[in-house]
Amino acid sequence: MKRCIGLLVVLLAILPLYADLPFRNHRYAGFRALTVNREHIVMMGNSITNMHEWWEAFGDHRIINRGVSGAISEEMIANLDPILAGHPAKAFIMIGTNDIGYGKTREEIAQNLQIILDRFKAESPETKVYVQSILPSGNGSRGGKIAGTNELLRTVCRKAGVTFIDLYPLMGDGEGHMKLGWSFDDLHPKAVGYQAWCNYLLPYLNEGLDRKLSVQYPLQLPDIYEGRADSFGARLGTLSQLPLYADDIVLIGDEMIHSGEWHELLSSSRVKNRGTGWGYPGGSMDWIQKQVPHFLHGNAKNACPGTIVLYAGAQEAESGMDVKAFEEKYRSLLATVHEQAPTARVVLLSVLRNADAQKDQQFTQAYNKILKLIAKKDKQAQFIDAYTPLLAPNMMEGNYVIADGYRKIADLLSFLLQ
Repeated sequence: MKRCIGLLVVLLAILPLYADLPFRNHRYAGFRALTVNREHIVMMGNSITNMHEWWEAFGDHRIINRGVSGAISEEMIANLDPILAGHPAKAFIMIGTNDIGYGKTREEIAQNLQIILDRFKAESPETKVYVQSILPSGNGSRGGKIAGTNELLRTVCRKAGVTFIDLYPLMGDGEGHMKLGWSFDDLHPKAVGYQAWCNYLLPYLNEGLDRKLSVQYPLQLPDIYEGRADSFGARLGTLSQLPLYADDIVLIGDEMIHSGEWHELLSSSRVKNRGTGWGYPGGSMDWIQKQVPHFLHGNAKNACPGTIVLYAGAQEAESGMDVKAFEEKYRSLLATVHEQAPTARVVLLSVLRNADAQKDQQFTQAYNKILKLIAKKDKQAQFIDAYTPLLAPNMMEGNYVIADGYRKIADLLSFLLQ
């Protein structure tokens, strides 16, 4: 009986690891569309890294995000090659949160960190490496294990001659949790947490840089989350405080938008990512519509962007929303975009293929016909068909866009930069 209970505990611990594996694979596959170079500062980690727009927070497109929601240290090791091959200027590493959640010992986590540091030393010795501590969290099985793991990670860094950045006291309440009001789930920071984190990182980022960075968050941060007290709401609150300028191209949408590193794909600091959500199919049109005013005006200094790219409808196709209801909701969403950004041109990006052939034919294809008609009658809107070119091989895996798919969508949007 005890053996059965023990096996059940292990299975329950690893189930989340496999549940979000398709998302993680899609995120890693998307990185293959990108190239690391010697000017880059790479942010490596899990969802806590993934969900933040680091380059916007510091106003420098040299900062690139290689965070993956749900990632564990073995996956980071397995996906190091493209980073090491680019010999980036700096790498900021955060590992361990999910490893602890999945039952790994602190010794196993420290051993994997050692492997990562050894590989940087051997394959990209010019890269200045920083290791960030695991953030405080009482979420799930993590409570009580993080502090001890951090101390072992500190020891690994000291022996390797690598800078260890201890964020635990900065972000914690002294009792193993994130500071009150800094997170909805005691795991993923809200805007106030990322603001403090960025300010703390700033001296490390500026070490050796000719062009010094600054934190772009306003001093006062409203608590914006539109009723979603989760990571979706936390990302909304963060994105709502980042600056927008008159010539910006803002991509608004669900997980597909969120997971694309669009400023890299389009090689432009004018391109801003305002996608939220984890896993397919991401957020609904209702959720996207609620976010639009905050994305555009949450920061009082924001200008009306020049272009908005809108991607919505994947969740509705997955759930089987009636075509007429979809049209009504999309028109309402588009009206909100026009109201909040009256001078912006709007690109309506087609809904991408649903891997379920019946849903694809009955809903996705029908939705796209509606979007095309809506754009035809709207003087400020333009329809872009990404559905058809992404039917080609190696564009998607299941419902997820992968490297070639992201390249193709970026190609379709590249005219916006002209």
